[in-house]
Amino acid sequence: FLFLSFPPVSKASILGSAELFVKKGSDINLTCVTVTDEHQQPPSGLPAASPPSNKTPHYFTWHHNGQVLNYSARGGMSVTTDTIDGQSRLLLARAGPRDSGNYTCVPGPGATPASVTVHVLNGNG
Repeated sequence: FLFLSFPPVSKASILGSAELFVKKGSDINLTCVTVTDEHQQPPSGLPAASPPSNKTPHYFTWHHNGQVLNYSARGGMSVTTDTIDGQSRLLLARAGPRDSGNYTCVPGPGATPASVTVHVLNGNG
């Protein structure tokens, strides 16, 4: 018999809605969690495999408008990652207009990333 192993599908999810509106000067707090679909079916005609032991990513990367975030280029930015629980938190203090845009969480290789659009409002209303 030939047994093939198909790893579960991991995908990221950023908690909250797909769009986030924050006032200028307030903090942006994004939390990314991974969800693993252990019930993924192998391609038709192939036997199911036993689930692998390691289901969480070893690292996360955060992107802003398609570019990997440069943590040293902007003060007041911090990332906290817990690879055991499979989550990462991005905190941007004192949001400004340049912080508006698309943020993407990429939880390691082979996982589906998640994105959220952040709008920083002037707060004149």
